[in-house]
Amino acid sequence: MSAHDLLKSIELWEEAIRCLFMAGRQSAAIEMAEWYIDTNDEKVLQNYNLMCLMGEMKEDYTWFERAWEESGGKCAKAMRMLGRHYFFKNDFKMSIECYEKGLAINKLYPDTWFTLGCAYMKIENYKMAIYAFGSVISIDERQVEAWSNIAGCHITMKKYFEAVTCCEQALRLNKRAWKIWSNFILFSIETLQFYKAMSGISQLMRYNHLETINPGLIVRLTDCFFKRFV
Repeated sequence: MSAHDLLKSIELWEEAIRCLFMAGRQSAAIEMAEWYIDTNDEKVLQNYNLMCLMGEMKEDYTWFERAWEESGGKCAKAMRMLGRHYFFKNDFKMSIECYEKGLAINKLYPDTWFTLGCAYMKIENYKMAIYAFGSVISIDERQVEAWSNIAGCHITMKKYFEAVTCCEQALRLNKRAWKIWSNFILFSIETLQFYKAMSGISQLMRYNHLETINPGLIVRLTDCFFKRFV
């Protein structure tokens, strides 16, 4: 609220409105935004970020559409917000279409690429999902969940060796991710990489995640040993 008061005093209205919204004063933020729009209509017509903020505050996606149309298809944020709107409405095809339009303008949004990858997974287009998650990694290779999701896509496509490699990359970044260790073990068994599976089990034991080391897993591990070495 201190930031709001300061920004309001120097007439940075959009930033002041956002501060109100972030402080949980949603009604006051909307009221202030509507006042600003009513008193500065011509100026606001060029303020596409404020339109997107109005859509976010009022949960009204038509503001995003207005920002996109009035910007002449140049407001990437409007398409990102529309993509998010359709994603949570489970309209994944529309979500993908919006995200791709926004990313065509500005590609440096790893969170958008990540959600786009999730949308592709929802419609079972795993090749494009891998491309989207790969774009996340090209921006920031430390994104463990992106590596993990790429592994999941490879598994669905029955590309087990690729899945093992992706898990290794994820575990290099976060050695305590026990769920990824569990997948790593299963994928290693599937590809008859016995020693990798054993190293995964030792890591689960090290971090005291013993619930996934069950008799069924031991049977599969034994079968992997015999197929590999006997």
